[in-house]
Amino acid sequence: MGVFNKSEHITNETTVISSNAFFKGDLEISSNIHIDGEIEGNINSKSAISVGKNGKVKGDIKGDKVVISGDVEGKIECNELEILKGGSVKGEVLVKNLIIQKGGNFEGNCKKKDSATSTQ
Repeated sequence: MGVFNKSEHITNETTVISSNAFFKGDLEISSNIHIDGEIEGNINSKSAISVGKNGKVKGDIKGDKVVISGDVEGKIECNELEILKGGSVKGEVLVKNLIIQKGGNFEGNCKKKDSATSTQ
């Protein structure tokens, strides 16, 4: 269930926002990103986005694969969204594949993304 599986869309590089870090503003990134700190702003990645159990994001997320163990409030658009045990998503979701583990929380609206819709 790793977020950083090998795939043609995912790079070997990972940007980390560590715990106790706070970032305010929008991020446009081509590498994977793992968030254990707090981000207030939008995140747009061509690769995987992971919000760790201590991570918090208040803003929109757009990427290929998104895995949530922490808290997210905002719109998420991706091909695959996985909300893990302890993870929480509050907002609107546009996704091809949605996985919510037992103990994961989703509050909001979800629409299935068709094959023609692009994340970028």
